[in-house]
Amino acid sequence: LFQDTHPRAREWSSHLAGVARLVLSMLPADGFFPHGINLWIYEFGFLLRWLELLRSGDGPDLWPQSAVMINASVFRAAATSPDGLHGVTFGDPQYRVGGDSWCHYLIAARTGSGEARWLGDVLLDLPVKGVDFRNAPARRRVYEYLWFPDHVEPAHTRDGTKAFPDGAQIFVRTSDSLFTFRSGPPLGKHRYEAGITGGYGHSDPCNGSFLLHQNNSMLIGGPGPVYRRDTSLQNIITINGTGQIGDSAVWMPDFVPPSFHAPLADIGTAGRTVAATVDLAHSYLPHLGVQSLRRGIYVQPGRYILGADVVTLANAASIEWNLHSCGEFSQFGGGQVLNFRIGAGSNCPTAFVSFSSEKVT
Repeated sequence: LFQDTHPRAREWSSHLAGVARLVLSMLPADGFFPHGINLWIYEFGFLLRWLELLRSGDGPDLWPQSAVMINASVFRAAATSPDGLHGVTFGDPQYRVGGDSWCHYLIAARTGSGEARWLGDVLLDLPVKGVDFRNAPARRRVYEYLWFPDHVEPAHTRDGTKAFPDGAQIFVRTSDSLFTFRSGPPLGKHRYEAGITGGYGHSDPCNGSFLLHQNNSMLIGGPGPVYRRDTSLQNIITINGTGQIGDSAVWMPDFVPPSFHAPLADIGTAGRTVAATVDLAHSYLPHLGVQSLRRGIYVQPGRYILGADVVTLANAASIEWNLHSCGEFSQFGGGQVLNFRIGAGSNCPTAFVSFSSEKVT
């Protein structure tokens, strides 16, 4: 395609280079990615190889203009569970992921990113059973060999907090846990301003939701890769069983007016402690009459997650508080105070308590 001898080689490479520049311009500088890590691997797997085709063929070298790739790898690292086997984030996610070590080796080789080199090392020999077959083909071993960044020293990702303001998403990491929370435009602020005004299908109605991976499992999980945008599958509130814009659809709408975006969450950090507050009312379907739905959440990793939801409705309605886990729930208590545990035994002490001025069932 890029042979100098072909009369249209320059035309083709110029067109493809223009497309590649356009794609790169739509990626946020902080590396935020709105969909699951399964799609990160799938989409960046194509883009990275196109950049290499352009560089090694008759086209331009766009790597010097694509420093955003460093932070794309940083986001992947931030969303990677402590065991390295899961991607803990939102947007049609398949949590069991892998096979993308070569992506980070290539990013490290072209940008000198030590964190990308470290992530490539972490992912290199992990098992890929249960991973989307498209992301772990046998040929990935060739890519790992071709792009191994021998000249780059690995830089370990540290425990603590990592924020991605473009999508108002934050990660809190310890040696055995990973917590994340987000709210904002489905694809993030930058892509919306660049003209991608919808949810690009794979986004979920998940503003204000949170996930927790702990002790090698999804202690607080979500829907996984299902072609349903149900708010009730997220860890957020529904009204009469319905919730945010896109609810009950196969894909998110192609156009979501800014007035219907949940605002970016107000996030504060102090060491490993994180506090986030956001009013989610604008992201709910208008007929539900949600006048205000303010969620506050406070996280002290390894100790507790405290949350408060203050809801004001135009009309009387059922308010449901949704929570999902790979473990089994057990309930105790009743009346205005309900307690839940996830799992069993002294090694799973997690409990959730609901307080309300109304009767809780």
